[in-house]
Amino acid sequence: MSEALKMIVSLSLSGSLLILILLAGRHFWKNKVSKRWQYYIWLVVIARLLLPFGARINLAAELPGLGGRMPFRLSGAPLAGERVKITIREEGELYDTLIPAAALCKDATGYYVLVMRENDSVLGEGYKAHRMSVDLLDSDEACCAVRGLPADELVIIASIGEIADGSNVFYEGDGTQ
Repeated sequence: MSEALKMIVSLSLSGSLLILILLAGRHFWKNKVSKRWQYYIWLVVIARLLLPFGARINLAAELPGLGGRMPFRLSGAPLAGERVKITIREEGELYDTLIPAAALCKDATGYYVLVMRENDSVLGEGYKAHRMSVDLLDSDEACCAVRGLPADELVIIASIGEIADGSNVFYEGDGTQ
């Protein structure tokens, strides 16, 4: 169905609904509302039938921390352009520290991340990877909420090779090694 036809059907249905409401309620306010105000009420219906716009609310832009995006999952397989019903419920907590899921590691002793710390050696200044134990509070496919990671730590989130505790690492941010 084309967008123009969808708009016409939407305007017609909403206008028809307003008309039905006014006709049903006419007997209740007939003697309580002046003829002038009844006229203004019918102008609202006519305006709704003629004006091709409505109120649009972008909830995702209002949510902090999502950058105008609101991730959600749909059950079933709706087609592109098809209307879907979305119910939003508030769930979860606010976390102090979120890291990419790829940065979180786990072994027999628990969860940890590798962080970069400056290292002075005979070869000059550089960075070494250091293991830092963290507590996993919550996670999804993209992010992990952790406790025990100071905000000023540089978390290693990707590498082209194997990195272990004590490995020399290259920090692309300032070009040192």
